[in-house]
Amino acid sequence: YFEGNRLETDPNHGSVYLAGPNSTLPLSVANNKDILKNGLSNLIERLTDAGKDVVLIGPVPEIDVNGVSSIARAQTYGRETMTKANWQPVHQRIGGLTTFFEDIELKTQVKVVFPHRFLCSESWCQIKDAGGVFYHDRHHLSPHGARTVLQEIGLVRILEN
Repeated sequence: YFEGNRLETDPNHGSVYLAGPNSTLPLSVANNKDILKNGLSNLIERLTDAGKDVVLIGPVPEIDVNGVSSIARAQTYGRETMTKANWQPVHQRIGGLTTFFEDIELKTQVKVVFPHRFLCSESWCQIKDAGGVFYHDRHHLSPHGARTVLQEIGLVRILEN
């Protein structure tokens, strides 16, 4: 809230990037989605009314393995390295926030980025490519994963800054 107030009035920040919740929200938040939705809607409205360009980054899809450790184990034991992992759609875990983010995208000037659109099919997420591993653990992107998603949407400059 306080950071939102600062960004709202700071003339040095024309663009604001908001990272959405991940799929392992504490139960107190996950069970109060309306509070999260109302707070986020209010913040986005205030920022856009203040003339800020807002980019909302949706939840990172949770996978069923730790990407880094599974690759390390495969290399240690001489097994083929996994390149994809099963995932549970985030919207099932956090009940409709993906739909909420899609509504924001349709009804406002906010750009919404959905990492699963770049990393996953309907049932599988890529966990690595020739450049490196996409995941730090089960539900956080590695720097390479974040860079890959941001490159896909032309926003890699935020990592460089």
